[in-house]
Amino acid sequence: MEKYEVKTLEETKLLAENFAASLKAGDVVLLSGDLGAGKTTFTQFVFKYLGVEGVVNSPTFAVLKTYNAKGIELNHFDAYRINTAEAIECGFDEVISERAGITL
Repeated sequence: MEKYEVKTLEETKLLAENFAASLKAGDVVLLSGDLGAGKTTFTQFVFKYLGVEGVVNSPTFAVLKTYNAKGIELNHFDAYRINTAEAIECGFDEVISERAGITL
């Protein structure tokens, strides 16, 4: 597991863009941190870099939001409120088993 420390929004954007450039269909990325740590902000920058137009916001209550960018499905899960059984029920296993998109 790699750790990166960023101290500004601009550093977060740069890290997200560099990271996004390495992603490919089938990748599943786990972001872990306290509330307010910047997981959604990082995901917003990644998805914008990959071509999502419009607003990318946290799927806290929806659990999953899917975007399409340049023909690639981008899945944004927020597992903050769910347990393992609920993750299966909301389709997490189906999304990652298809291996067609990129999931954060």
